[in-house]
Amino acid sequence: MNCSLCKTNRSLLALFTAVVVIFAITSVQAQQIGSISTTATVMSQITVSEDQPLAFGNVYPGEAATIDKATDASAGIMNFSGAANQEITIDLVLPTYLTEVGTDQMAIEFSSTPADADAAAYNNSALATPSTAGNTAFDPHSVLSGAAVITNATGGFFVFIGGTVYPRLNQTAGAYTGTITIAVWYTGT
Repeated sequence: MNCSLCKTNRSLLALFTAVVVIFAITSVQAQQIGSISTTATVMSQITVSEDQPLAFGNVYPGEAATIDKATDASAGIMNFSGAANQEITIDLVLPTYLTEVGTDQMAIEFSSTPADADAAAYNNSALATPSTAGNTAFDPHSVLSGAAVITNATGGFFVFIGGTVYPRLNQTAGAYTGTITIAVWYTGT
């Protein structure tokens, strides 16, 4: 084999390798590296408390008893507390019966507008009769969401609820109870 040809091939290979390395170094030196920060703010958890139960008091067999959410001091009052000025969604699961300590049940009904939502007009320390001024009436059978459901400047929001119980003529005497289950979350809007 011709050694001068081998030397020439080696020289060309070395030259080619040098050119590739120079271009690689030049292109690496031309790159810029940057970064950005990533952040997230976790909102305070929304809490729900019962300021006042929906209390029908004494009811009589065969006579329906109604509590009005806007005018009756016995209306149920739910107090929501979370981050200020945030849109929230509220979903209520309503009972269809109140149950006596034994096994008897009494029907309870919530019509399509027995609830009011309000972020400002109620002072929970007073436990005063709710007012319809500034409140948004809503159907508690539906999820409450949107622009009408925004916490106030201190993160508060209130729901007032009324309903009707229907004691039967042969209703067993005694104390009846039920539970309204509340789910609430931020919409992110």
